Amino acid sequence: MEKVNLQRIDSNRAEYMLLKNDSSYVDVRFNERTGGLLAIHREHHFDPTIGKFGLPRGDYATIAAEELYQPGNCVLLESETSSYGIKGSEGLLDREKFDIKGVEGTGKRNIEYKIYNASEKGAKIAVLYYHDKSVFSAQNIVDGYSSYLRNSKSKKIKTVYYILDGELYKVNI
Repeated sequence: MEKVNLQRIDSNRAEYMLLKNDSSYVDVRFNERTGGLLAIHREHHFDPTIGKFGLPRGDYATIAAEELYQPGNCVLLESETSSYGIKGSEGLLDREKFDIKGVEGTGKRNIEYKIYNASEKGAKIAVLYYHDKSVFSAQNIVDGYSSYLRNSKSKKIKTVYYILDGELYKVNI
């Protein structure tokens, strides 16, 4: 195992020890083999709206968080309660703000809009979750991210991942 991975595992284990005793968090898990850490804040909101594929959209976040956690990432789904009533990003992925976006359509600007929406919530990482591969297109992701980079003034999103068939991929542009 690489030295970097050992440092990440030790860092995630130390955070796990703190979070497992924090009553603000539920479902706190640590994967000893990969160093993955998952913790869900009690005030994290899961959207109950039934999506195009028959699942509550909040399940997309749950499934995606599980997929992100398994290979060794630190995934903290934070409180989404704000004094302004505005929903924030999902939380932290390896200590960077991130947002999970379920992809249910194939429209030309669908991916650009999802990435833009994540950036508006302060995220630096956008995770696109595909529950059904019938709406997946690698080209749409590349085109959408490229369009976001061309058209967005903020350009907050620095990294885009997507999850398809239980596998995590990083978009390289």
